[in-house]
Amino acid sequence: MSFESMNAAGQPEGKDMNVFARMWNVFVAPSSAFEAVRTKPKWIVPAIIIILISIGTTYFLSPYIAEVSKAAAIRQMEKMGADEETVNRQVERIQNRPAYLAYIQPVVNSLLGFFVGAAILLFLCNIVMGVKVKYAQMLGVQVYTSLIIMLGGLVKLPVMLAKENIDVSFSLMSFLPTPEVKSFLFRYAEQVTELFNVWSVIVLIIALATVMQVKVKKVWPVMAIVSLLWFAVLAFSLKLSGI
Repeated sequence: MSFESMNAAGQPEGKDMNVFARMWNVFVAPSSAFEAVRTKPKWIVPAIIIILISIGTTYFLSPYIAEVSKAAAIRQMEKMGADEETVNRQVERIQNRPAYLAYIQPVVNSLLGFFVGAAILLFLCNIVMGVKVKYAQMLGVQVYTSLIIMLGGLVKLPVMLAKENIDVSFSLMSFLPTPEVKSFLFRYAEQVTELFNVWSVIVLIIALATVMQVKVKKVWPVMAIVSLLWFAVLAFSLKLSGI
C-alpha cells in the first residue's frame, strides 16, 4: 500500500482531494471527505457557498419571514400589556426596516455557526474526549457538516414556497396531527427526529472520529448528548419566535 505522505505520528495521510470532491463526498463517502479535511481543512470555499445559498433562500422567503417577525412582535407586545397604538407603531417600525437588513442575518448566523461551532468542537475533542486537534480542522468539520443542513434547506424551499409558510419539517412528527400552537415538547421531538438533523449528527460523528483518528464508539456518546442539548436550544428558540 502506498501513501502520499506520513504525519508526525507516523500515521499515513490520506490522498488530498479538491474542494468540490470533498463537498460531494460529505454526502456519499464522509470518511474520505474528512480524511482530506484532517490533513488540509480547506473550509473557505464551502463556507462562502453556504452563505450565498443562505442569502438566496432568504430572498425567496423574505415575505414569509417578515410576516413571522411581525406576528411574533405583536404577540410579545400584547404579553407585555401594550396598547393598540404602541403595537401599531412597533409593526410599522418592522415594516419600514431597510430591506438589506434581512440579508445580514443569514451571513451573521452562518459565521457564528462556523466559528463558535468549531470552538465548541475543539473543546469537546481536546478537553472532553482528550484528543488533540487543531481549530482549523474543527472549522473544516463544522463547515463541511453544515452542507447537510444546507441541503435540507434547499429541499424544503419549494415546500415552503408552495405552503407560503417557513415552518416545514421532515420529521416523524409530520405524520401526527399538528397542534394549532406547538408546545416545546412537540418542537423538541421535531428537532430530534428531523431527517437532516439526524443525518448531520451522523456525519459529524464520522467526521470527528476521522479527524481525531479514533473509533466511532469514542465519539458518538458525547455527540449524542451534545446534539440532544442543542436540539432543545433550537426548540426553545423556535417556541419563543412563534414560528
